[in-house]
Amino acid sequence: MTAYLRGSGWTAIMDLAPLTYQLIEDSCSFDYVVVGAGFAGVAAARRLSELASDAQIALLDAELLLENSSARNSGFMLDLPYTKIDQRCSKVEKDWYIELLKYGKSLLWQQVKDDPQNNRYWSPRGHYKAACTEAGSKVLESIAKVLTDEGLSYQMVSSENCQKNIGTSFYKKALWMPQCTLVQPAELLYKLINTLPKNIQIFSNSKVIKRDKTSEGFILQVGQHRIYTKNVIWATNIFSKDLSLGTKFMIPIYTYAGLTRPLGDSDVSLGTSDEWGVTPVEQLEATTRKLSNGRLLLRVGYSYKRELPVFEQKKIVFEGMKKRYANIQLDDLEFVWGGAVSMTRNGAPLFTKLGANEMLVGGCNASGILKMTALGNLSAEFLLNKDSDLLTETKLRSRPTYIPPEPFRSLGVSFMINRLKTRA
Repeated sequence: MTAYLRGSGWTAIMDLAPLTYQLIEDSCSFDYVVVGAGFAGVAAARRLSELASDAQIALLDAELLLENSSARNSGFMLDLPYTKIDQRCSKVEKDWYIELLKYGKSLLWQQVKDDPQNNRYWSPRGHYKAACTEAGSKVLESIAKVLTDEGLSYQMVSSENCQKNIGTSFYKKALWMPQCTLVQPAELLYKLINTLPKNIQIFSNSKVIKRDKTSEGFILQVGQHRIYTKNVIWATNIFSKDLSLGTKFMIPIYTYAGLTRPLGDSDVSLGTSDEWGVTPVEQLEATTRKLSNGRLLLRVGYSYKRELPVFEQKKIVFEGMKKRYANIQLDDLEFVWGGAVSMTRNGAPLFTKLGANEMLVGGCNASGILKMTALGNLSAEFLLNKDSDLLTETKLRSRPTYIPPEPFRSLGVSFMINRLKTRA
């Protein structure tokens, strides 16, 4: 079962033993059920286990493990995201967001730091913020000023040095910043799932199709079977809509990625740096990475509500690669896939109690790994009525604004995209 037309290229290139999981083959009961085995759900399940070590916990995913949205992103973990924070935000809001992402990174590092092979999927290499237009170059200069004011290190990179370092003259200039870790998202998620505590049972291909609330808790329908529980955390992001959860606050945007075969300099030069990542200043431009094995990743394009047909995905991705690397050939493109992100109107995450024993987490807003890891962990604490300064501030800041229903919703998305195109 999959919500996507094709599997993730990240998962396809992994050379690891399959994860162990179960299927829901009979009705059963658990103290806690976490729905969604992405970064938020895995973090929530782990924290529940820490806080309630004797509890029976189920972690469900509608997909085959490592084929959900978390295993489909570009793998950028920006823990000091001054290039993404709206500078109109208050200092308190900025400080909270930075603290949230730092917390997410610390949680992840705690789980992988002792793995002697963590360099397979965790690379603290920094990243380039690049501009391909004059307008984008001016934005970079504004970002550089913010970084200077904050006392953060960076390097301004000319078009000539972009050509040298990453093998393309497509960019007019770039900022290189060390505040980023590049990860192989599917392999990182594999590690996190594979080290979950023993009182967490993992179920794959287990889509919840119905949710009933009773005086004793919840009944979750999976196929022909029922799961009985007193507590639920929904870490399903945009797919919460399938059960009519969070639909007033989130919209689904699909983006598309492609991964080439390993490329040598005789094929296509990807620059002198052995590994790099580029995020664009221009909001509709592509995210790009060179992996340590010589593969090129590009994530580009978008669609609202529905995934584009595979042939359109491939066309969009290949054209994006060709614009940057003229010598690349269609046969070099080995994997193409789509992934959905949940967007909120004001950029705030959805982090709320639906009742005394039910949590909903969503609204990744295309910055999912660190943010959703932190929110997943905090959701378990919120559910169990724990308290911390970060949790208190997160509850205060997680207030996405209402999104009107159709047809106004589609009109709003079209207006936003056209405005971004005009700016670009």
